[in-house]
Order: sequence, then structure tokens, then C-alpha cells
Amino acid sequence: YIGSQEAFSKKDAKITVTIIIGGEGEIDSESPVVNVQGVGKEFEGRLKEAGIDTVGKLLRLPKDELKDILKKGGTKPQSYYSTKAINILEAAKKGFYDKAHSSGMASKNKSFALSNGNEELILSWEYWDGKGWVVINRLNGFKDDQISNGYDFKETGRVEFPCPEDIEAVKVAGQENYWIRVRIISGDYGKE
Repeated sequence: YIGSQEAFSKKDAKITVTIIIGGEGEIDSESPVVNVQGVGKEFEGRLKEAGIDTVGKLLRLPKDELKDILKKGGTKPQSYYSTKAINILEAAKKGFYDKAHSSGMASKNKSFALSNGNEELILSWEYWDGKGWVVINRLNGFKDDQISNGYDFKETGRVEFPCPEDIEAVKVAGQENYWIRVRIISGDYGKE
């Protein structure tokens, strides 16, 4: 499930989800700084004023300098900004990205082949329309900036689709939001 009030409430807007494979330690130094978990729009503005607009530039900052940038114009205690600076730098170092600012995904039961094994992984990309889960149409998968229906989720890539015009908020795991879900409907993601 991918939930985002901000991204999925913009009907028919292009949604792009970048999938970074490799987990902890995989850092996209050119990614916008707002993608780092904990930055948000408020701190993004302060960082951009200081010339920090990418993850790479953020990672070059000493903790105390980041704290001063985050505090500029803020009204919370000094300790809040110190802790925030530590947490943001840690998230950036580990490649933890905020799902509210990272892009979205979708597809009409697109087929993504596994690179090892003979099974074909078939995913259903769906959204809630107020009555039930509906397949998302007009999905494009990308690998190395080339359209690829063979994107197998074993290396970094991205998926794009127009935000459905009839998407509705729904509760998932007790949290109401605009949600996209991805289900494996055939095949297997891989076995040890």
C-alpha cells in the first residue's frame, strides 16, 4: 500500500514512483531534499534558502550547520532542531525516503518478468474508488530512463501513471488516506 493525501488528491496529475532497490545504504544524491524522511515542506524551504536542494548537498552538511538552517525562523526549543538535524542526516545516510514526498505507482495487471526462474510475476495496481479496488490504467514502467514492461523490481527503476480522477480516501490499517495498492496475482517474487 502507498498512501499520500498530497500526491493522490491531485486528480489526473502525473504520479511518478521511484523504486530504489538495495535498501539501506542506497542513496540517490541527486534526489530532491524533500524526499528525505523528516524534511517535509517547512524544512525544505529553509534548506533551499541555504542552497541545499539535493540529498547529496544535505549529506555534506555538518550536524550543527544543519541544525542552524532548520532553526532559522522556527519557534521550537533548540533541542528540537538538534534532534531533527540528527534524524534527518541519519535518514539521508541510510536512504530513508518519506513516502508522502516520494512518487507513486500503478498498472493494469502489468507483467513483470523475474530475472531468475521461469515464473512471471504479475502485479495488479489498484486504487479505491469509493466502492471497491479498481485497476489503475495507463501505467509506464521505466528502467534507466527507458520504458520497460520487463521491470522486475530487482534494481532501481520507476513507474508512472495519471492519478485516477475518481480516487477516494479509504481506511487502511486504521489510517484514512488516498491509497494505491499493489498485489501479486500470479507468480512469486523469488525464493531462497
